Amino acid sequence: MYCVTKLLLGIQLLVNIRYLTGEQPAAPTVLCYQTATWNPTTCQYDVTGEQPAAPTVLCYQTATWNPTTCQYDVTGEQPAAPTVLCYQTATWNPTTCQYDAILGEQPAAPTVLCYQTATWNPTTCQYDVTGEQPVEPTGSCFETATWNAVTCQWDLTGDIPAQPTDLACYRNSYF
Repeated sequence: MYCVTKLLLGIQLLVNIRYLTGEQPAAPTVLCYQTATWNPTTCQYDVTGEQPAAPTVLCYQTATWNPTTCQYDVTGEQPAAPTVLCYQTATWNPTTCQYDAILGEQPAAPTVLCYQTATWNPTTCQYDVTGEQPVEPTGSCFETATWNAVTCQWDLTGDIPAQPTDLACYRNSYF
């Protein structure tokens, strides 16, 4: 009886196997950051994985998900600094995402003499001082030239000496 039972069990097993048909389904299409793993308990695929969080970018940049490379493409460039004068500086402000601090003032003109002129030169970023004191005039032999900074000119001083009175009749005096 033992052999017959075993034989019958074996036949029953073969019969049952004949009726088992089918194949494991193909794995589902997943996104680049996902994984499909067969779960024999649930008889289906478990899909796991999450898209990574976008990276931190600067205020003028944009992060865009690229499914081909499976990563974020970061694009954008900081704007060029504004044109400033030679004595100014433009400072980038990452909070407002713009250049908002233009610092610096044109220096005060230098003190010049009355015959000089100070002209701002943006190429050299300084004042060009021009002008020369007028040439001292040639006065008469009895005159003295003195520079007057108030009037910005030469003052000639000196008096012609008085003609001598004690000349002999044969002598002359000239100036």
